[in-house]
Amino acid sequence: MPFNVNVEKGELPSSQVVAANTIIQHARSQGSQFAERAVGVTVPTLRVDQTGLEYEQRSNQGAIEFRFVTGTLRLTLRQAVYLSNAISSCAQRIWEAHEQDHVRDNQELMGSLEREVRAHRALQDILINPRWRPRREFDAVQRTIRESAGEIFQRLTREAVQRRDTQAEYDAIQRRINAQCGG
Repeated sequence: MPFNVNVEKGELPSSQVVAANTIIQHARSQGSQFAERAVGVTVPTLRVDQTGLEYEQRSNQGAIEFRFVTGTLRLTLRQAVYLSNAISSCAQRIWEAHEQDHVRDNQELMGSLEREVRAHRALQDILINPRWRPRREFDAVQRTIRESAGEIFQRLTREAVQRRDTQAEYDAIQRRINAQCGG
Protein backbone atom coordinates (compact mmCIF):
# COMPACT_ATOMS: atom_id res chain seq x y z
CA MET A 1 0.00 0.00 0.00
CA PRO A 2 2.07 2.95 -1.22
CA PHE A 3 1.78 6.14 0.76
CA ASN A 4 3.47 9.34 -0.43
CA VAL A 5 4.28 12.60 1.28
CA ASN A 6 4.53 15.60 -1.02
CA VAL A 7 6.35 18.46 0.70
CA GLU A 8 6.18 21.92 -0.84
CA LYS A 9 8.47 24.69 0.39
CA GLY A 10 6.11 27.46 -0.66
CA GLU A 11 6.81 30.91 -1.98
CA LEU A 12 9.32 33.38 -0.60
CA PRO A 13 7.26 35.94 1.30
CA SER A 14 7.58 39.69 1.02
CA SER A 15 7.96 41.55 4.28
CA GLN A 16 5.08 43.52 5.68
CA VAL A 17 5.60 46.56 7.88
CA VAL A 18 3.14 46.48 10.78
CA ALA A 19 2.59 48.00 14.20
CA ALA A 20 5.17 47.06 16.83
CA ASN A 21 2.57 45.41 19.08
CA THR A 22 1.63 43.08 16.21
CA ILE A 23 5.23 41.87 16.06
CA ILE A 24 5.29 41.32 19.82
CA GLN A 25 2.00 39.37 19.72
CA HIS A 26 3.28 37.08 16.96
CA ALA A 27 6.60 36.57 18.75
CA ARG A 28 4.79 35.76 22.01
CA SER A 29 2.50 33.25 20.28
CA GLN A 30 5.59 31.49 18.95
CA GLY A 31 7.20 31.35 22.38
CA SER A 32 10.11 33.64 21.52
CA GLN A 33 12.38 34.42 24.45
CA PHE A 34 12.91 37.83 22.81
CA ALA A 35 9.20 38.58 22.25
CA GLU A 36 9.03 41.74 24.36
CA ARG A 37 11.69 43.48 22.27
CA ALA A 38 10.98 41.86 18.90
CA VAL A 39 10.97 44.16 15.88
CA GLY A 40 10.70 41.43 13.27
CA VAL A 41 9.10 38.01 13.15
CA THR A 42 8.60 35.20 10.66
CA VAL A 43 5.36 33.26 11.05
CA PRO A 44 5.43 29.84 9.39
CA THR A 45 2.29 27.77 8.92
CA LEU A 46 1.79 24.31 7.52
CA ARG A 47 -1.10 23.44 5.25
CA VAL A 48 -2.01 19.76 5.56
CA ASP A 49 -3.96 18.58 2.51
CA GLN A 50 -5.46 15.10 2.91
CA THR A 51 -7.58 15.13 -0.25
CA GLY A 52 -5.04 12.93 -2.04
CA LEU A 53 -5.38 10.11 0.49
CA GLU A 54 -7.52 7.17 -0.55
CA TYR A 55 -9.34 4.81 1.78
CA GLU A 56 -11.43 1.73 1.48
CA GLN A 57 -14.49 0.63 3.41
CA ARG A 58 -15.99 -2.67 4.39
CA SER A 59 -18.91 -3.96 6.32
CA ASN A 60 -17.91 -6.02 9.33
CA GLN A 61 -20.74 -7.55 11.35
CA GLY A 62 -23.06 -4.82 10.16
CA ALA A 63 -20.69 -1.97 11.01
CA ILE A 64 -18.90 0.10 8.38
CA GLU A 65 -15.12 0.23 8.80
CA PHE A 66 -12.44 2.11 6.88
CA ARG A 67 -8.69 2.30 6.44
CA PHE A 68 -6.38 4.39 4.29
CA VAL A 69 -4.80 2.37 1.51
CA THR A 70 -2.78 4.69 -0.70
CA GLY A 71 -2.40 8.27 -1.80
CA THR A 72 -0.50 11.43 -1.14
CA LEU A 73 -0.42 13.64 1.92
CA ARG A 74 0.47 17.17 0.78
CA LEU A 75 2.28 19.42 3.24
CA THR A 76 2.78 23.01 2.15
CA LEU A 77 4.79 25.69 3.92
CA ARG A 78 3.39 29.20 4.01
CA GLN A 79 5.23 32.06 5.67
CA ALA A 80 4.66 35.67 6.58
CA VAL A 81 7.41 38.11 7.54
CA TYR A 82 6.53 41.14 9.65
CA LEU A 83 8.75 44.11 10.46
CA SER A 84 8.01 46.83 12.96
CA ASN A 85 7.01 50.31 11.82
CA ALA A 86 8.69 51.65 14.98
CA ILE A 87 12.23 51.26 13.58
CA SER A 88 13.98 53.09 10.76
CA SER A 89 13.87 51.80 7.20
CA CYS A 90 17.62 51.13 7.49
CA ALA A 91 17.07 48.96 10.58
CA GLN A 92 14.12 47.28 8.83
CA ARG A 93 16.44 46.22 5.99
CA ILE A 94 18.88 44.64 8.45
CA TRP A 95 16.14 42.87 10.39
CA GLU A 96 14.56 41.75 7.12
CA ALA A 97 17.81 39.95 6.23
CA HIS A 98 17.62 38.13 9.57
CA GLU A 99 13.97 37.21 9.00
CA GLN A 100 14.78 35.94 5.51
CA ASP A 101 17.31 33.63 7.18
CA HIS A 102 14.37 32.24 9.17
CA VAL A 103 12.43 31.83 5.92
CA ARG A 104 15.30 29.80 4.44
CA ASP A 105 15.64 27.76 7.67
CA ASN A 106 11.95 26.87 7.45
CA GLN A 107 12.22 25.90 3.80
CA GLU A 108 15.24 23.76 4.60
CA LEU A 109 13.54 21.91 7.45
CA MET A 110 10.75 20.90 5.09
CA GLY A 111 13.27 18.41 3.70
CA SER A 112 13.18 16.43 6.95
CA LEU A 113 9.42 16.70 7.40
CA GLU A 114 8.62 13.66 5.26
CA ARG A 115 11.02 11.48 7.26
CA GLU A 116 9.55 12.78 10.53
CA VAL A 117 5.98 12.14 9.35
CA ARG A 118 6.85 8.59 8.31
CA ALA A 119 8.53 7.95 11.68
CA HIS A 120 5.62 9.30 13.76
CA ARG A 121 3.89 6.39 15.50
CA ALA A 122 0.30 7.63 15.18
CA LEU A 123 0.79 8.45 11.49
CA GLN A 124 2.38 5.07 10.85
CA ASP A 125 -0.67 3.39 12.39
CA ILE A 126 -2.98 5.38 10.14
CA LEU A 127 -1.10 5.64 6.85
CA ILE A 128 1.73 3.12 6.63
CA ASN A 129 0.39 0.10 8.54
CA PRO A 130 -3.32 0.93 8.51
CA ARG A 131 -5.84 -1.08 10.44
CA TRP A 132 -9.58 -1.19 10.05
CA ARG A 133 -11.37 1.42 12.16
CA PRO A 134 -15.04 2.18 12.78
CA ARG A 135 -16.43 4.72 10.29
CA ARG A 136 -17.43 6.99 13.18
CA GLU A 137 -13.68 7.59 13.83
CA PHE A 138 -13.03 9.03 10.36
CA ASP A 139 -13.09 12.69 11.42
CA ALA A 140 -10.95 11.96 14.47
CA VAL A 141 -8.39 10.12 12.32
CA GLN A 142 -8.21 13.05 9.90
CA ARG A 143 -7.77 15.40 12.86
CA THR A 144 -4.95 13.16 14.17
CA ILE A 145 -3.19 13.35 10.80
CA ARG A 146 -3.49 17.15 10.72
CA GLU A 147 -2.50 17.67 14.36
CA SER A 148 0.41 15.20 14.25
CA ALA A 149 1.90 16.79 11.13
CA GLY A 150 1.37 20.20 12.76
CA GLU A 151 3.10 19.15 15.98
CA ILE A 152 6.11 17.84 14.04
CA PHE A 153 6.27 21.07 12.04
CA GLN A 154 5.99 23.25 15.14
CA ARG A 155 8.77 21.33 16.87
CA LEU A 156 11.07 21.61 13.85
CA THR A 157 10.42 25.34 13.38
CA ARG A 158 10.80 26.03 17.12
CA GLU A 159 14.17 24.23 17.12
CA ALA A 160 15.30 26.20 14.05
CA VAL A 161 14.33 29.49 15.71
CA GLN A 162 16.20 28.57 18.89
CA ARG A 163 19.34 27.84 16.87
CA ARG A 164 19.19 31.19 15.05
CA ASP A 165 17.76 33.57 17.66
CA THR A 166 20.56 33.86 20.16
CA GLN A 167 21.79 36.79 22.18
CA ALA A 168 24.99 36.75 20.11
CA GLU A 169 22.97 37.01 16.87
CA TYR A 170 20.87 39.86 18.25
CA ASP A 171 24.02 41.67 19.43
CA ALA A 172 25.55 41.29 15.94
CA ILE A 173 22.38 42.72 14.36
CA GLN A 174 22.50 45.69 16.74
CA ARG A 175 26.16 46.31 15.81
CA ARG A 176 25.21 46.28 12.10
CA ILE A 177 22.40 48.73 12.77
CA ASN A 178 24.75 51.01 14.74
CA ALA A 179 27.37 50.87 11.99
CA GLN A 180 25.08 51.18 8.97
CA CYS A 181 22.20 53.23 10.27
CA GLY A 182 23.94 55.64 12.59
CA GLY A 183 22.78 54.14 15.87
